Amino acid sequence: MAKTDILLETGTNELELLEIILDNQSFGINVAKVKEIIIYDDNSRVDLPEAPPSIKGLYSYRGQTFTIIDLNIELEKPIDESNNRRLVVVTEMNSVLVGILVDKVNSIHRYSWNQIDPVDTFMVEGNSSKFTGTVKLNETKLMLLLDLEHISSKLLPETALKEEDIESRPDKEEIRNSKQIIIAEDSHLIRGMMLRLLNKAGYLNIKSFENGQACYDAITEWKEKDLLSQNVDLIVSDIEMPMLDGLTLCKKIKEDNKTKDIPVVIFSSLINEQMIIKCNAVHANGYISKPKIESLVEIIDTQLGYGD
Repeated sequence: MAKTDILLETGTNELELLEIILDNQSFGINVAKVKEIIIYDDNSRVDLPEAPPSIKGLYSYRGQTFTIIDLNIELEKPIDESNNRRLVVVTEMNSVLVGILVDKVNSIHRYSWNQIDPVDTFMVEGNSSKFTGTVKLNETKLMLLLDLEHISSKLLPETALKEEDIESRPDKEEIRNSKQIIIAEDSHLIRGMMLRLLNKAGYLNIKSFENGQACYDAITEWKEKDLLSQNVDLIVSDIEMPMLDGLTLCKKIKEDNKTKDIPVVIFSSLINEQMIIKCNAVHANGYISKPKIESLVEIIDTQLGYGD
């Protein structure tokens, strides 16, 4: 079945989650990542030699070929061998198609980002990095939100940020070092890598926040104390974040006369034609798909007035 869009408005701080079922446990995937859901056909699959166990192989569908990740194996969940109608959730992340093989799909749920709670690392033990948060399905049942970016980057290197993609620019070192950059990114792994990469590029004055709300609270405090110019020259924000998503963060900044001139660059795995429309709707100054970190540095330079 093809994906249909339910949310039409941008900047409402809402998301839709596709509930998938593995071994009677619920997991959530952001609908914005989902292209289509199809019935798995093993005849359309080709093995990949020496691939990790959770890489099912290459899958061919409608003239396109993409890698399939068996989520049961990746999350160490038993596979129901009697289920002959497993499903492939075709996702797009970082401009790359990835198929997620699951037992079954239940339904789509709509939530506000402030309903998403951080992951309890004790609850999910060694798999904590594979999830971004939890949300209540009802009074007694939780749904774990999958961090597909992290899962795919470990298994598919072409989707990951690469530190070697950045070269130092001595001619821009002084001006980059003079700028105050703000990062809003909920993934500890990606946030740390962005800090290292931007530091390598010469941006040394960086403040990072683990969600949009924490970032917005800091900006509000600086605004009230008339300290904006000392603390922020540009904001780089992910889209998917608990409490306050990146599009809503951008919308709030652009609607305030005191902050509307701060450049906001959206850096997300969700960037596609539809998401570009949403970025423009909240007046983002730029957008770039992960893992194009070198292009991110170029956009920052351009927005701050010293691009090549």
